[in-house]
Amino acid sequence: MDFRKRMQLIKLANIILFFSWNCKDLGLTKLNKLLYYLDVFSLKETGRTATGQDYKKYPQGPVPEVYNRLKELLDKSEAIGYHDIFEDFFEINPQKYYNNILYQITPKREFDPKYVSDFELKLMKDVVEEYGQLTAKQLSYKTHKENPWKLAEDFEPIDLKLFFKDTLSKKEYSVLEEEERLSSAIDLNYA
Repeated sequence: MDFRKRMQLIKLANIILFFSWNCKDLGLTKLNKLLYYLDVFSLKETGRTATGQDYKKYPQGPVPEVYNRLKELLDKSEAIGYHDIFEDFFEINPQKYYNNILYQITPKREFDPKYVSDFELKLMKDVVEEYGQLTAKQLSYKTHKENPWKLAEDFEPIDLKLFFKDTLSKKEYSVLEEEERLSSAIDLNYA
């Protein structure tokens, strides 16, 4: 794995650690929604997402691309010779949660703020304050009422910019699109 990809995964692992230390009953579904809101608000303010994740429309709401990798930890963590970088940061354990299974995220170490910017840390705190006490079901319901999920096709990519479709003027929305395009071009130059 190249250095840049490794650093992106360590950053994402630390964001997950932050949420696991600061949110009650953090399972995979709730994590998906917290990452989504972090990325939406980062996109609005900076023209780029904090996590670098793409999202797809699933029945429970927006799901980041890392979700399948996290689910695989449940199946492969016992396999001989298998190791994923995320295993160094947290574990995922199935827990009975009322009548469902909660894939509980349990931290193995402290959150390290050096992997996120001060602005991203502020956004993470804002997301925890605004959404951290909600249940996965409440968060899923909330995302179902928002444009990115409503306007996407099932199991297809979600355009996070659509979150602002009804709140930004056409000019502001065009500026956001241009910032995202320039941010993506900058990322490609560093790849």
